[in-house]
Amino acid sequence: MHGPGLAAVGATSIISSGLHATAQAWSRALHDHSDAPDGLSYRANHDNGEHCIALFEHTADALSETANDPLTADRKRLGVLLDRYKVSLG
Repeated sequence: MHGPGLAAVGATSIISSGLHATAQAWSRALHDHSDAPDGLSYRANHDNGEHCIALFEHTADALSETANDPLTADRKRLGVLLDRYKVSLG
C-alpha cells in the first residue's frame, strides 16, 4: 500500500494516511480478492520511514513463531527505540 503499487491499483497514499475507514475498506477488498494475497505492507503512521506488515489469517498455517520475547527483554534495543522516538517509560 505504498510506492508504485498504489498507481497499479488506482490509489494514492491517502489509503494509508487518511481516515482509518478508508484503509480498512482497502484492506477488506484485498482480503476478499480472488487472487488471495497473503497480506499487505504499508507505511507506519507515526514514522513513514518504516513499514508495517499485515498478514491475513489464511497465512497462519504457513508461519511459525521463532521468538516471543517482550521488547523489554532486550534493553539495548528498547533504549535505541526510546531514543529514536524521544519517549521514555514512566
